[in-house]
Amino acid sequence: MTSRKKKPLVTAERTAPKVDRRKTPSPEQLERLKQHAFQPGVSGNPSGRPAKIFTAALLRIVEKKLKDDPDGRVLLDGIAQQLVAKATKGDLASIRELADRIEGTPARSITLGGEGGGAIPFVNVSPAENERRIAELLAKAGAVGDSQIAD
Repeated sequence: MTSRKKKPLVTAERTAPKVDRRKTPSPEQLERLKQHAFQPGVSGNPSGRPAKIFTAALLRIVEKKLKDDPDGRVLLDGIAQQLVAKATKGDLASIRELADRIEGTPARSITLGGEGGGAIPFVNVSPAENERRIAELLAKAGAVGDSQIAD
C-alpha cells in the first residue's frame, strides 16, 4: 500500500495576490460575442413587465354597468358621482381629492438647512444630553410639562 501525500490546505497559489487577468478582447472574440448580443428591435425581456393583476381586477369591476341605470353608466361613474356629492356637502377630504384629480397635486417643497440657510450641524452628544435637549424643546413648544417627562 502506497501512502499518498496530502496537499496542504494553504498553497502558494492560494495565498498569492490576485492578479487582474482582464484584457481587451481580440477582434475574433468580439465577433463571437456579437452573436450573443441582443439584436436591434428584439427585447432583452421578452415576457415584458409583470402584469398588474390587482389593477386589472379593479378595472374589470369598476367598468361593469350599474343595475337599473337608464343612462347605462358604469360603477366608476357612480363612485365619481358620490365623491362629488360628498365634496358638495363640504367633506374636506373629498374636496381635496377632487382638486388633486382635476388640477393636479400642488407642488411641495421642503427646504432643509441650519441657521441662516447653511448646513445642518451634526454633533455627537451623550444620551443624557439628548434627553435634556428633547425636554428643553418640548417645554419650549409647550407640548408637555416637566412632570410628564420620564427620567
